[in-house]
Amino acid sequence: MAAFARTAPGLRTGRGCIAGVPDMIVLWQGRAFFIAVKASDGALSPAQKDVAMSVALCGCRLGVARDTA
Repeated sequence: MAAFARTAPGLRTGRGCIAGVPDMIVLWQGRAFFIAVKASDGALSPAQKDVAMSVALCGCRLGVARDTA
């Protein structure tokens, strides 16, 4: 889950990370593009799917970048 960072539970939420927020946000020519980074077999969490729907409803774009190696 969002609070789990390998062996230190709560580390990411302690740093202010919020579950579901994409890993990268690119602002270009007045538009926002959101990118979630996943392993080749990674899937979006329920929180990430909720955020993706909100991003789409706002007219922004969200993509998922996967490792193909």
